[in-house]
Amino acid sequence: MGWPSSTPIADEVVNLGDGRVVSYAEWGQPDGRPVVFVNGCPGSRLMCPDVEETVAAGVRLLTIDRPGYGWSSPLPGRRVVDWVADFVEWADLIGLPPCPVVGWSIGGQFALALAARCPARVTSVGVAAGHAPLDELHDGWGSLSDETRAYVESLRGDPFAGVEATRIRCGWFEDWESVFEPNWATDGEQPESVNPDDRLKEHDEILQPLREQVREAARQGTAGVIADSIASWLPWGFSLSEVARPVHLWWGDGDALVPRADTECLADGIQGSMLTTLPGEGHLFPVTHWRQMLAALA
Repeated sequence: MGWPSSTPIADEVVNLGDGRVVSYAEWGQPDGRPVVFVNGCPGSRLMCPDVEETVAAGVRLLTIDRPGYGWSSPLPGRRVVDWVADFVEWADLIGLPPCPVVGWSIGGQFALALAARCPARVTSVGVAAGHAPLDELHDGWGSLSDETRAYVESLRGDPFAGVEATRIRCGWFEDWESVFEPNWATDGEQPESVNPDDRLKEHDEILQPLREQVREAARQGTAGVIADSIASWLPWGFSLSEVARPVHLWWGDGDALVPRADTECLADGIQGSMLTTLPGEGHLFPVTHWRQMLAALA
């Protein structure tokens, strides 16, 4: 195991046909096997889970900012499935052939969207600590708190009010450094000693790249976080049964952000998917299991 990095070997911007721009970065072997990494929320292109393992695997890793993060132009009202068009145009512009795409956390649903709506552009998909769509999750609505249920109903029934409510809910990201406070994933409900992510963040070699990639995610304020939050709670625009490429799922049973039910929903809903459960791991496990993840996507 090496360490994560926020310093790519290339950091670029491309212009889309509608006038927006997309920012992306590259890591590893410039002439290696391409793999795309889609970060979570909040997150940005400035994150490679493990540079040493990326190089050793002979991988050319590409990371891309969704609208509203980094330098990528916002796209108001975007749904999960809408990112497919951005990906395809970006891939065409840089000459990227079909390749594996791995999504971390919320990034997983965007990777799955590619395999459902444009499978010819991906060879396989990896989802690390991914959430399931609310409408396919067993007792999804029943598992929500009263406050969250009211918020989602507002978002779906009155989009204007829902967007304003989302701005309030995402106001915490104006102080983006709060992401890294102890028990960040548990709201202080569990002691630090049982939080595997806090133990990882004790290593400055891990904490600093995480900070830098989130700092970059906040370049446009809360724009990216708000858009991701809304897209995640709305229907994604495809069903899990439509995913048409091999999918490998990873989940740590110490993850305080993603319940087991979400992982089981993904595994049950995606035909032929392969699930690896990582005992004692939290939400940040890609930084310690990157070699195994790349090998599974070979």
